[in-house]
Amino acid sequence: MRLIVQDGEEKRAIRLSPGTLTVGSAETAAVRLSAPGVAPEHLAIHVEGEGVEIEVLAPTHTTELSGQAIEGRVDWPHGALLVVGSARMKADLREKPKAAAPAPVRSGAPRGGRAEGRSGSARGASGGGARPARVQRSSRPRAQRSFPTWLILLLAVPAILVAWKAFQSVAQSSASEGFAAKTSEERLVEAIRMGDTTSAEVEMAKVRANWKSLTPEWTGRFEELEKQIKKEVASGDAFMIEAEGEKHIDMRLQRFIDRNLRENGRPEAREFMRRADRFLQLYPGHSKTDWVERMKAQFGKYAKMNEPPTAEDLLFELKYLTEGSPRDYHKAHEIIAAFQKDNGPTPEISAFAAGLSASEEEYYYREMDLAEGLWERGSAGSQQKALGTALAVMACLSRDDLAEDGVAKLKGVHDIQNVLRALQKRPEWAEPLEQCARRPAFQAFLKEMGL
Repeated sequence: MRLIVQDGEEKRAIRLSPGTLTVGSAETAAVRLSAPGVAPEHLAIHVEGEGVEIEVLAPTHTTELSGQAIEGRVDWPHGALLVVGSARMKADLREKPKAAAPAPVRSGAPRGGRAEGRSGSARGASGGGARPARVQRSSRPRAQRSFPTWLILLLAVPAILVAWKAFQSVAQSSASEGFAAKTSEERLVEAIRMGDTTSAEVEMAKVRANWKSLTPEWTGRFEELEKQIKKEVASGDAFMIEAEGEKHIDMRLQRFIDRNLRENGRPEAREFMRRADRFLQLYPGHSKTDWVERMKAQFGKYAKMNEPPTAEDLLFELKYLTEGSPRDYHKAHEIIAAFQKDNGPTPEISAFAAGLSASEEEYYYREMDLAEGLWERGSAGSQQKALGTALAVMACLSRDDLAEDGVAKLKGVHDIQNVLRALQKRPEWAEPLEQCARRPAFQAFLKEMGL
């Protein structure tokens, strides 16, 4: 039995043995996950005999089995997809077949003794006399008949032709050394069955590179497999977007309601409306869109976003723009400039703006040092976090000198062009990358890489 883990871009297999494994983002977890939305101690996997059970340890975080949210302790069937935050896992509960025991060796005589037979020593007769042993005649060797040579050749020719046809079929399905259509088909079928779309896409790219060498029969087979892969990828993307939206609601909306909207204040209501609009923009087809709309209608009674903000409203918004997550110093400066243009300078806003540049610089160097530390760990998960941290910092900057320093660091990252191209396809990164491009240094950096 084994555990198949898809942790961001990293995929690995873990052997399951009787006992309990903890899963989470903590360093002490037996199965450590670096994907977003994973709690330090997220769940426990109990392996008993041939069965596996899941025990949810962090009920406030996303844990879904076969598309359904779970809690407590439940069975984990073979092949069922388990979502932990934004990581994906499957249990392969098949046992490897045991090797057959060798057949016992038969012997004509007992070990350690002499065989007894009719030609052995004479047995005693009833009268006590002895009967002479029977003499065995040696048999005359018989001549062995052999097949005529012409018959052997006649039978061998069809076998040679069949082998040659099989060789030609394999040769036609191979465009380069190391590629075999049959092997690729088996790998694709197994990857699709296990829900491992990453491995399936990699193998399909290898097939596409050898497409011209395939026979029509193989072309048809691979076209069907490619359709299945695209369907699985689309389903997985939709599932991931749903999970990301669920995390956004928990962290950015529900938590804000619990902490700040019990008294239904005007500044707090305005901030919630801004966050709700952000969610609806990122996840328009999410299953909880109706809930977000209802919350907007409820708190919209206390604040109208089309009304001009007061100084109190503005200070509350600026606090979350520059002290929350994600931060946006660039937008904070824009809001301050627009407010002062319409209302003139006020002591509270002027004092806040005076300390903004220093706090931005402190935040930048602290987060970039954290990103460099994550990168030096070397694992795929930690490096993914490092890039995410660095780009999130770059997106919020208002100072060009800090942006130039950040671009110099990003240029040293291995394969950064492909990483950014992959991030551009994810809806949650579209706006942060656009915000990064507001700084001339980062915009030039994107153009240099053809992005």
